[in-house]
Amino acid sequence: MSLLTDYYGVALAVLSLVLTLIWYLKNSSSWRYRNLPPGPLGLPILGILPYLDEKNPSVDVLRMSKRYGPIFGGFLGSHRAVFLNDYDTIKETFARTDDVFSDRPRIAIFELYSDGQGVACCYLENHWKEQRRFTLRALRNYGMGRLQGSLRNAIDVEVSHLMTAMSKIKKPFDPRIYVESAVCNITCKMVFGRRYEYEDAQFTEFLHNLEKIFELSGVAGVVNYLSWMKYVPFSGYHALGDCVRHLENGLFTKECEEHQKVFDPNRSPRDLIEAFLLELHKKQQEKVENNGEDMRPTGFNHQQMLHFIADVFAAGTDTTASTLKWSLIHLMKFEDEQRKIQEELDHVIGRDRMPSLEDKPNLPYTQAFLAESLRYGCAGPLGVPHGAKDDTKLRGYDIPKGTVIVANLYAVLYDPKVFPEPDKFNPSRFIDEEGRVKTSLIERAHSQFGIGRRQCVGMDMALMERFVFITNLIHRFNARAPNGPDSVTIDARGGLAFVPMPFEMQLTER
Repeated sequence: MSLLTDYYGVALAVLSLVLTLIWYLKNSSSWRYRNLPPGPLGLPILGILPYLDEKNPSVDVLRMSKRYGPIFGGFLGSHRAVFLNDYDTIKETFARTDDVFSDRPRIAIFELYSDGQGVACCYLENHWKEQRRFTLRALRNYGMGRLQGSLRNAIDVEVSHLMTAMSKIKKPFDPRIYVESAVCNITCKMVFGRRYEYEDAQFTEFLHNLEKIFELSGVAGVVNYLSWMKYVPFSGYHALGDCVRHLENGLFTKECEEHQKVFDPNRSPRDLIEAFLLELHKKQQEKVENNGEDMRPTGFNHQQMLHFIADVFAAGTDTTASTLKWSLIHLMKFEDEQRKIQEELDHVIGRDRMPSLEDKPNLPYTQAFLAESLRYGCAGPLGVPHGAKDDTKLRGYDIPKGTVIVANLYAVLYDPKVFPEPDKFNPSRFIDEEGRVKTSLIERAHSQFGIGRRQCVGMDMALMERFVFITNLIHRFNARAPNGPDSVTIDARGGLAFVPMPFEMQLTER
């Protein structure tokens, strides 16, 4: 037994030595680059991952930036990374027209969730520009950013269902499943052309898989950066892959097949799947007219359709639901703010009707609350990582091809130079002396949805949903914490989004 133990010990030591040597050789390849960003060396194999708090790594990233500067580098596992910690640098980097920083890195979430296809997760080489243009056009045709249209109708209908469901609950309850179901249903209506009842078993399973994917996909999570995790049984890598397959082989495939059976290219698209099928039909017609050859390279195919759907749900569900849950937390914890919003709603709208999108310009304090809730909750503290598509420069530093570029949005939203006393919840910071909203600060709060050419395509939809959901809820109900405002915690769990811990809410009719 002792001899066998010795063999295991020697094998483990040799394996550790080999892995350390591989890491050292990869790290020492930096001699080719004369001026890499400064940063901590990190540990062999793991890099700086052990130095990052799993619940909120953005705080540790900000702490490191105090030592190494607003642009610093390090290894996340085997992946070289650069962290950006101020608004101007992030905006300059992600707005570059040459798209050198607009790629996605080759990490697990993009490989497993969409195989580098889709829209939000799409690699540049997989026709990202074509897919983004199509998605923006399809969303605008559906009514995103407009006061009237199919999207507006879908939001109004879903808010009505949500208010009815919540009005039936006469005791403290966990509102998270209701918020997630309502937000997801708006995306379902837009993508599938239908909504689901909140109790529907298939819909509930669908929501569970989506939530699990986001939970396992933390920007600083080990699953993303330790590629050898794929060889470890029962690891988070396999759990993430299983959830993705459940989504694709379940509701996504079912809806695509049903849409293809009844698709009519001569009819205006009624939802995003039909819009995709129509574009695919046009590409196929062009190919026929061009003697069987593609007139130009395209990403439109049936597999891409599944990835497109997955990306729309990723963009339209998790962050929006997280920000709404944070707003509920803030309404209960800061009751004076809730009363101020209700007073503004009563004054501007009265008690004879419910708020609508048309009322938004006349509700500056409500807008300020929503912006401060977005800032204070910071649901996406590290955003969605970018990748460098070529060797390039950034403010004098060498940035090698393939580098993971992480924008620390927590540093932006908690910058004391822009937001004095950032740890205090203060909607008034978004109101000027004349009672109008400060649009420049609102823009910074909206950095939660990304900055530059990779900004979330569904941002306008998310903002519409947040406004209608919160104003309708607070105009009709008082939202209270069962054990008082001091019992409300702002603790959260990590993942792709920063999500509140489970909480309960008590609603009473006004």
